[in-house]
Amino acid sequence: MTELNRIGVLGLGRMGSVIAGHLVTAGFHVFGYDPAEVSHPLPGIIRCSSEAEVAESADVILVIVGFDEEVKNILFEERFFAALRSGHLIAILSTVQPATLNDIRATIPDHVGIVDSPVCRGQVAAEEGRLLALLGGADGDLERFTPVATAFCSDVIRVGGLGAAQVTKMANNVMLWAAYFGVFESMRLMNAAGVDVETAREALLTSSARSWALEMWPDVRPVWAQDDLAIAKQVAENLHVPVPVLESVADAFDIWQKPEEHFLREVAEERLPG
Repeated sequence: MTELNRIGVLGLGRMGSVIAGHLVTAGFHVFGYDPAEVSHPLPGIIRCSSEAEVAESADVILVIVGFDEEVKNILFEERFFAALRSGHLIAILSTVQPATLNDIRATIPDHVGIVDSPVCRGQVAAEEGRLLALLGGADGDLERFTPVATAFCSDVIRVGGLGAAQVTKMANNVMLWAAYFGVFESMRLMNAAGVDVETAREALLTSSARSWALEMWPDVRPVWAQDDLAIAKQVAENLHVPVPVLESVADAFDIWQKPEEHFLREVAEERLPG
């Protein structure tokens, strides 16, 4: 057991509540808060009434909310900010812009550690404790956080300094959605040509077309695609890196979500024949 055994979780949605549950199972004392009303049961988690109460109670604080502004609203909340003390460690599990991490590091006092720790593999992996944690930050902060991350991840990999993990997660998402839309359009094409889609998919899983998107089809949902691709496009613009494939994937999402294309309905309800 790590000496940092009092863990705060800010964000108790589907992902946050599962991660908090694994931490409880691992023997940590877990203090949780969500800015929205949470109706699902949270056994073993000590519910707090505010972000500040979490900061007052915990040694390590995990931030697991949806968007950049939500992350900043929590961390820059006046009472939370005042409750931070020397030795605190904040881990950002949300997927955010690297620039957001820079804002956080510039604002949070230096005596508070910041770890960049987005997670990969999705909800099912979270429930099974098989998440991948990508870690970025100062060596000392990563050493302190790693035993916490191993309570809810099967793989914990350091990829560099603060911000490196977010960039790596961004790259993961670009590859995922590029593959996803390739699979989706290929399925439509085969179906229109009268090919049995499931038989073809099984065959293609033994070929060079094999990918996680194809393996998981049709259970992958493009819920976060628009936000993920927007983050990547902004980073590319900031770095002056041309990304024509990324732009095409983002355009594809915009096209397929138009009402006349019925993209989301097909994926979520019909799933295509096979």
